[in-house]
Amino acid sequence: MIENRSRKERDGFWIKLGTEIHDCGINVLLVVLPLLMSLAGLILSDEFIRFFNPCDPWRDYFQYIAFWALILLFVAHVVVAYFHVLEQKRLTKIEAELLAERETRELVVSNAKALCDGFLQDLARGPLKFGTEDENSERITLYVHNSQSEFEPIGRFSFNQSFIKHGRSAYPDNAGCIGKAWQHGWCFEILPQDETSWLATCVDYGMTKDIAMKINMKSVLYCACTVHNAGSVRPVAVLVVESTLAQRYTEEQLKRILTEDRKTYIARMVEMLQPWLGDKGEAKGKGF
Repeated sequence: MIENRSRKERDGFWIKLGTEIHDCGINVLLVVLPLLMSLAGLILSDEFIRFFNPCDPWRDYFQYIAFWALILLFVAHVVVAYFHVLEQKRLTKIEAELLAERETRELVVSNAKALCDGFLQDLARGPLKFGTEDENSERITLYVHNSQSEFEPIGRFSFNQSFIKHGRSAYPDNAGCIGKAWQHGWCFEILPQDETSWLATCVDYGMTKDIAMKINMKSVLYCACTVHNAGSVRPVAVLVVESTLAQRYTEEQLKRILTEDRKTYIARMVEMLQPWLGDKGEAKGKGF
């Protein structure tokens, strides 16, 4: 096992070295060739001859070799410079194509998130009856699960504009109402309304006190459920409905509203948009 690992490390080193030489070879030659040309020119100079004072046969031999080396190095430098120009043109074309692809992707991602927001808005305005109370206390958010065991919000709606602001970009999948829903499929919680007990409950759910105090929307009613395609047991996202009013919904009301048909539709939408939404956790793991 150790021998195989050592062999893989050695092979990996040579592969990496070869890749670096291939990627940087032209740039290295553009530096090395002029240096060698300068050395050949120095050998041809009278100053070199006077300094080293070689005997006649060796002097003629050095100058003969240096002369033809200078010619060959010059030709090689011209060839390498030509390929360098071609490489720069190719890189410029690739950069332009990447820029166009990035702009297209950003547009598609923007439209994808707008589609998620639009569906959540329809659900909120319709069966969830957001905006029908004296106080806009509600919010609905759709979270997808990434490769780093975190949830990323991809859609959100509330009539209260301060609740729409995105806080953390990722949430752990083993804490809070979202984590319970991810494990069990459904979670309905009513938290204490006084601040001290509310903070203590957040800490019990796996959140630090500092993070809990910075939360913009201090909800006391949480309902979270997983969404997945019919016939599939693997969830693709978690839908969260929350309110700062404990009596805003009952669990029975939300179960009647968040039907399997609606959850299946959301799951299909997420699966369709997933390739365009990307995976921030995967990017983070690669060092981006």
